[in-house]
Amino acid sequence: MNSKLIHKSKSLLALVLLGSLSACAWVEVKPEAEEVQIITAEEALNCTKVGMSTTQTLDKIWFLDRDAKKLNQELKILARNEAQIMGGNAIRPVGESAEGQQSFLVYNCN
Repeated sequence: MNSKLIHKSKSLLALVLLGSLSACAWVEVKPEAEEVQIITAEEALNCTKVGMSTTQTLDKIWFLDRDAKKLNQELKILARNEAQIMGGNAIRPVGESAEGQQSFLVYNCN
């Protein structure tokens, strides 16, 4: 087989593998954080603010942008995990995610 063809095949395979990785979710909800809910600003009116958490995850793998839906899902999972550590049982996103980062207000709701 031609060495140029082999090199092109390896490059194509690497791109396909990186593309498939860019859609993967890297984090999971910890069992203790399963009960942490994502709430709206209106729902937060009946809750006590515990604090704020800023979560961060990879927004790119090498030079490929990760899937925005998966990225936002990961940020929320990380925030739920952090909220549980802080003693909260609810989170509310503050603004939109940017460059793999997002802030959340953490609440304790009855």
